[in-house]
Amino acid sequence: MDQEPGSDDGEFRPSARAVRALRAVSAVLVLGVAGPSVLVVGTEVDSGAGRLTAALVLVVAQAVALWWVIRRPATVLAATVVMGIAMWSLFPAVSLTGALLAAQFALCVLSTVRPARVSQWWLLGVLALAPLALVGGGTLSVPAYVLAVTLAWTAGQWRRAQHDRLVAETRRAVAEERARIAREVHDVVAHTVSVMVIQAGRNETTC
Repeated sequence: MDQEPGSDDGEFRPSARAVRALRAVSAVLVLGVAGPSVLVVGTEVDSGAGRLTAALVLVVAQAVALWWVIRRPATVLAATVVMGIAMWSLFPAVSLTGALLAAQFALCVLSTVRPARVSQWWLLGVLALAPLALVGGGTLSVPAYVLAVTLAWTAGQWRRAQHDRLVAETRRAVAEERARIAREVHDVVAHTVSVMVIQAGRNETTC
């Protein structure tokens, strides 16, 4: 996520282009992964049109919720977790990792835009759902879920570290430029005063 020019106050402000890209990529991945999984599982178990439709609506709702993930990451994370669990409860054969894919995107964004002390609690909350993965999957489903969630949070921390480093470099460059300008102004003023003193001394001698 690119940072908007001029956002040197330490707050993460992704550019409009980055926000559009995030919305498009996250929505496409959620719809492209969770949607087909629900269709395949729903067809196999012959659960009925109503149940399948409800699950697909929840998938679409998760993708739509990601539209506001930059402004309200915690709210979107909570909403996508609830919708993901609801969708997974309709079809437990769908992997929990896939059902909560939208929540992983939200966690990544939350980890980027909020301090680590805040996002860590959300990370623990999402990881606490790991035992549910055993219901529809094998023993490897839990490690896969834990790995996916942890990587999402870590990716956000990495992006935040990049942002913080950029802010620090920008502030240092601004401070150095101000110091350079101050030195130049000081030199000009000192030179001007010296010329005035010399000129005054000459005038007194002439008189």
